[in-house]
Amino acid sequence: MNAVPYFRFASRSDILPFHGWLMAHDATSLKQVGVFNTTLNGVAVGIWQSGSGPAADGDGSVYVVTGNGDFDSSLGDYGDSFLKLHLGANGLSLVGYFTP
Repeated sequence: MNAVPYFRFASRSDILPFHGWLMAHDATSLKQVGVFNTTLNGVAVGIWQSGSGPAADGDGSVYVVTGNGDFDSSLGDYGDSFLKLHLGANGLSLVGYFTP
């Protein structure tokens, strides 16, 4: 299995504007191999995780939870959602989500 470190973050003290980011890096070179932004058009959608890292499954998918902000999937904004992402040849891509 290829080890890929993932880094996720949102904001410090909820100071606007902020966005949630998930970044993937090559474990050997630390070159960035993928990036996902939770708000392409909106603001204030953080990847919080309560201080924990993203979860992963055996197929290489990565799961994160967002909080706050805008939700409109047609605009690329995923506030208050559970996201499933996959790292492929073209970087990180959203392959599924659940928003209550």
